[in-house]
Amino acid sequence: MIYHDWQVNEPSANQGCAASSVESALWTAQQCNSTKPFVCRIPAAIEVCDAGWSYFQGPNQNGMCYKYTAQRSIQFLNAQNACLSQGANLVSIHSKEENDYVSSLALVGTYLDYHIGGVFIGLQYINSEWVWLDGSKFDYQNWASNRPQYPTNTDTDGTFLYPDGADEELSQKWDDYSLGSVFNRYICKKKPNLTLMCEGS
Repeated sequence: MIYHDWQVNEPSANQGCAASSVESALWTAQQCNSTKPFVCRIPAAIEVCDAGWSYFQGPNQNGMCYKYTAQRSIQFLNAQNACLSQGANLVSIHSKEENDYVSSLALVGTYLDYHIGGVFIGLQYINSEWVWLDGSKFDYQNWASNRPQYPTNTDTDGTFLYPDGADEELSQKWDDYSLGSVFNRYICKKKPNLTLMCEGS
């Protein structure tokens, strides 16, 4: 306890709870089964995702909102544009925990061929380096064995994730591909909305 404001001769023994006096605002020890008025404390604002989006906060990360979409025969840049139209980007991934969570959003539970099971994520090879389309730092990677395989100085490859790998070497791993490749699934990510729970006077 870093702060207390007990009334004189308090806390008294054999009492398990505390109450604040309405008159003095000082504390007294009380029986926990006593019936009294109470005060609740809630955050001034909470983070809320739009309908259809889910919330996740990884270690040392801010909470973000995620949305999985299945759409037949869509290319990488079209998927990114679909995310942008919702105030989002194709998902960036910054920790194992976030990679696990993103994988769980699209998990089927059985192996799917990569053209069916692959899920677009927002990592693109631009100007000889891998960058996240949302501008966040490239501080985590989870490539499959011998990947990435395609990029050269002139390539603009994209990346997809295998939520359901044929084996441990592919499960939740990333692979690269040409931007003209067509897949059927993608995941968007954006900041949550702040909803005020109370207003100051």
